Amino acid sequence: MPKVLTFDKLGRVMYLRSIGLTQEEIAKELGVTQEAISYNLRKIKERATSEGPTTPFLMLLAGATDAGLGNFAEFLFGKRARLFPCPECGKPIFYKTPKCPWCKSQLTEQDWIEKG
Repeated sequence: MPKVLTFDKLGRVMYLRSIGLTQEEIAKELGVTQEAISYNLRKIKERATSEGPTTPFLMLLAGATDAGLGNFAEFLFGKRARLFPCPECGKPIFYKTPKCPWCKSQLTEQDWIEKG
């Protein structure tokens, strides 16, 4: 079975893929096999298909420690990502997210009044 990558490397894979690098180029950049890149991208796609397209991205941002992922979010959204704990499950979510990607609880404006 191919290597499962760390959150830091997965974030880098997503970034490098978004700017047009091939799986081979990404593998060389990260020092892993092309098969590992393919396997991990397939798993991200499966998760996005079953849980919605933003879930894997949110999980990577929330779980990553590499400051470069904050820059990636800034690149994608035009502003620095702000993460806060979900009032229901406590896992990190984007500020003003309408629904928690983990526990699926609906969030209201009231949930964010003290966070802003």
